[in-house]
Amino acid sequence: MEQQDSQIINLNSMLGLGNTIIGGSVLEGFTTPADLPGIAHWWKHNTGLQKSGGAFPSDGEQVVLWEDQIGSENFTGTSNLPAYVAATGTLNFNGASKILTIASGTSADITLDGDFAVYTRIKFGATPSTSDIFFKDDDSANNFFRANSATVMRAKITSGAMNWTVPTMGTSSFYNIGIERVGTDTRVYLDGTESSTGAVSSSNDWLIDTLKGANGDELSSLIIVKGSALSTANRAALETYLAAL
Repeated sequence: MEQQDSQIINLNSMLGLGNTIIGGSVLEGFTTPADLPGIAHWWKHNTGLQKSGGAFPSDGEQVVLWEDQIGSENFTGTSNLPAYVAATGTLNFNGASKILTIASGTSADITLDGDFAVYTRIKFGATPSTSDIFFKDDDSANNFFRANSATVMRAKITSGAMNWTVPTMGTSSFYNIGIERVGTDTRVYLDGTESSTGAVSSSNDWLIDTLKGANGDELSSLIIVKGSALSTANRAALETYLAAL
């Protein structure tokens, strides 16, 4: 059961600890997603990027590697690569076929079973229309997360497409988009606010190994938590962190 934001108490003024309690959930020095309970993977904004040869890319250069800052699942590629955007520190997937993949074969898939939370920060290059953000490369029809339209996020977790209505997404701003599951209740969040659709049921394992960044879109961050969804307090803290990028 998530804690409710019934009160916010700054402990720094009381105890000098610099912690915050939000509705009973303690944010113990949250500064980055690395502080989230259950954090398994984090592809960090403007960090761990390489061009061919291993150096950090310059503006417009193709990115061949995005390093996982928590785990060991690095996204890599050799062709159809996204380009680095220095002004925003993001990856521009400027074409329908631009991708980065963890590796080929099922052994490299990230498997999300049970509870999870996945968050990304993205700016759409065109009005979303069946725009995949991530998927499984050899089973993209059954394992994906996408902006299906400007007002609908869609996921398929092995089987059965699920849709969530969200406020209209345009092309001029970055959006923080999350999907979380507790038990079989699967929810989508846009900029920290839950979709009006509420919970949609899913229970299968979700397999992920490829970033597509939709189509012509700038991808800033990808964060995966395993074994739990986010508390209300940590969701708010993550939203604040991502919004400041």
